[in-house]
Amino acid sequence: MITGTNFTGATNVSFNIASASFVVNSSTQITATVPLTATTGSISVTTPGGTATSVTPFTVNLLPSAAGTITGTSTVCQGVSGVSYSVVSISGANSYVWEYTGTGATINGTANSITIDFSSGATSGNLTVKGHNDCGDGTVSADYSITVNTLPSGITISPSSATICKNNIQQLTASGGVLNTQSSSIGSGTSYNTSTGYPAPYGAYYESAKHQILILASELNSAGISGSHDITSLAFNVANVNASGIHTDFTIRLANTSLTALTTNFVTTGFTTVYGPTDYQPVTGSNVHSFTTPFAWDGTSNIIVETCFSNDPTGGAVPYILKTLPFIIQQLVLQVYHGHVLIMLMNAH
Repeated sequence: MITGTNFTGATNVSFNIASASFVVNSSTQITATVPLTATTGSISVTTPGGTATSVTPFTVNLLPSAAGTITGTSTVCQGVSGVSYSVVSISGANSYVWEYTGTGATINGTANSITIDFSSGATSGNLTVKGHNDCGDGTVSADYSITVNTLPSGITISPSSATICKNNIQQLTASGGVLNTQSSSIGSGTSYNTSTGYPAPYGAYYESAKHQILILASELNSAGISGSHDITSLAFNVANVNASGIHTDFTIRLANTSLTALTTNFVTTGFTTVYGPTDYQPVTGSNVHSFTTPFAWDGTSNIIVETCFSNDPTGGAVPYILKTLPFIIQQLVLQVYHGHVLIMLMNAH
């Protein structure tokens, strides 16, 4: 609200040169909206009689600047308290608004450094922060992903008590301590290859085959899988076994990769052999391969899944190797932490 005299017929109101929208209420009063480009300075009102300038300056308070990148611990366990997170001081902020999309987390503090207490039932989520002052909120920070690992189940000792004689041995059995798992699915397709078609990790129509399948980190993240985890098993879902027999030296290897697409050339480096070589007979339904060596997914890279086997009875060159992969994962199921399971619908042959 601007007060003065002789405002009738006013044609312009400026806040330190920046023109504002306004309404003349009377010859002594104007209602003006402070423009976004306004800065601290004098107020000017222009009428048919000339331009008048305020004697005292008008102070413009700005919104806080945009928040920077959050730093802190990205992977925590349920039940841990006092985990620190911070952001560089935000210009113009009187306080900081921190928000977390997961559940079971208590945020302590309203400054640029806070702590979070994660309950025994806390879940993974994204942490954000924005500056706040009397004018409002500044631009919020980018999401900071926090992975909350579940607690193992309780451990039971059996027998719970025993009476034994000196120098005798009492056997105790411990059970429990199992980590809970969380399943997430990617895709819901139902189509699959023909009885002689490829791609097919259990495809023995040409005796031997090698496949590489690319799983994007974004696909895992969209399914609720985020943060680094050990992958300990993988499964292919077979619709029909057909005449498929034993696959000799069936082997699975996994690799973290920055690639976003596969080409006609196989990737040859960075792999960890997680299963085999072993002779394997596919079955109808889920074919789970429990890894002898867990695969450490870093939580940000894409993953290449490689399968291969050799049924050539002469031991000579592999007669058919699939290199071009117009490949669609119809269904992907991952169990968080111990027991990530990849499931692909397919026919064996």
